[in-house]
Amino acid sequence: MVSVGTFWRWGQLALALLIMAIEYVCRGVLGTVFNFLPIRMLCSVGLLPSQLSSSQGAISEEETEEEKDLERGTTEMIRARGYPCEEHFTVTEDGFVLGMQRIPHERYTQDGASEEPLQRDQDEGPRPAVLILHGFMQCSEAWVCRKDPANSLPLVLADAGYDVWLGNNRGNKYSYKHMKHAPTDEKFWDWSLDELACFDVPAMVDHILQRNGGAGLTLIGFSQGTAQSWAALSSSPRVASKVRLFIALAPVATVHGFSNPLIDSVARTRPDFISLLFGKRAFLPITVFWRNVLPRDRLVALLDYAVNFLFGWNCKCLDPAEKKLLYSHIYSFASVKAVVHWFQIIQSGRFQMFDESLLVRGPSNVSYVPSAQSLSVKAREHRSHSARRDSTTMTKNGYYASHVVPSYDPGQIVCPVALYYGGRDTLPNTPELLASLPSHLVLDAHCVPEYEHLDFMWACDVGSTIYSRILTVMGDSRKKGII
Repeated sequence: MVSVGTFWRWGQLALALLIMAIEYVCRGVLGTVFNFLPIRMLCSVGLLPSQLSSSQGAISEEETEEEKDLERGTTEMIRARGYPCEEHFTVTEDGFVLGMQRIPHERYTQDGASEEPLQRDQDEGPRPAVLILHGFMQCSEAWVCRKDPANSLPLVLADAGYDVWLGNNRGNKYSYKHMKHAPTDEKFWDWSLDELACFDVPAMVDHILQRNGGAGLTLIGFSQGTAQSWAALSSSPRVASKVRLFIALAPVATVHGFSNPLIDSVARTRPDFISLLFGKRAFLPITVFWRNVLPRDRLVALLDYAVNFLFGWNCKCLDPAEKKLLYSHIYSFASVKAVVHWFQIIQSGRFQMFDESLLVRGPSNVSYVPSAQSLSVKAREHRSHSARRDSTTMTKNGYYASHVVPSYDPGQIVCPVALYYGGRDTLPNTPELLASLPSHLVLDAHCVPEYEHLDFMWACDVGSTIYSRILTVMGDSRKKGII
């Protein structure tokens, strides 16, 4: 007999599919209207929000700086705040063209009389290079879309004398090109976290050091930016030899899953369900459409509801008046395969490589190692030492798996690391991550009790609460010759 809980969950799923169908129809109708009627005319009569008109062309001179920031890109926002910015690109070994932004020095002089940087002793050599990586389904805009430069980590570091580089993962708006495949091809989106670690991180690191002239750099990541960094640093000696210090904000390796029981149960039972539902290309590209069409206050309300529905976050540390700007830059393209990869990590309880059999045979034929939450401490210790080596591993049902998916081990990093995490961040399994790291390499591990996930980029006081600590760690490492 079907339980009430099971019936309710399937009812929620049916409702979600119905909402998706309605959204598809509404988007189709609006798209048809847009093809026949000018956007500016619809905006002028109040049928569409005014920001849609500005997004169709150049930013109006009559708009305030805050309104202009809603549509500005990374370079424009950096320059609007008085900082220099260069645009770079590098090509990965598998053909993706990655866009990068560089802030080579501190803010221009306040009086605007000169666009020369503050004087610097040439004998000091190149400025220490820093690579900053964004989170899942984001781009570099998320780092600089702050009203106050003191709350923007790249700008804070530039003022402190660092050569700051903003990375962009394959597929997002600044890395939306491949040497062979078009974004309409499935092969363009055939990548997961593995490719970000194996190709994107090394390509960006090499390009930065070639331009900067230094022997190594500091790597800073947020959320998935930390995950691809853990993976790269633990699996590639070549990358590890070039990273002198790693700073992890809202660090992620293994994750607890979703707060919503329906979504969490889907993630744990059918990691490939997302690919069945959304295909094998970009994940939720419709977000760009609704981001442009919805009034900003409605967009804010919708995203507040979404993060609360999925993760239980209330975003109280964010300035409500700044959310329109922040949420305008929250999304960029990512692959469906990357989402499936995260669902696989949730189900397995392991920070492992992508299991290609998910998309070939389906989850019914794939066995996984038990999740960390279901194991005793002794069993977890045994798993950490043996599960990566054994060709056969006991599954949840007591049977031996047909294969073992290789895992990334953050404990194998060789560079110093600093971690900053939130007491109300429900997503990452931070205790397990901290326990896996070599204690002698951890320079700082600081928890902010009231912080959730997004707060490490966008909290009202993140500059004084977190970025000041980062400056201290980097300054001390600089004095010791680490960076």
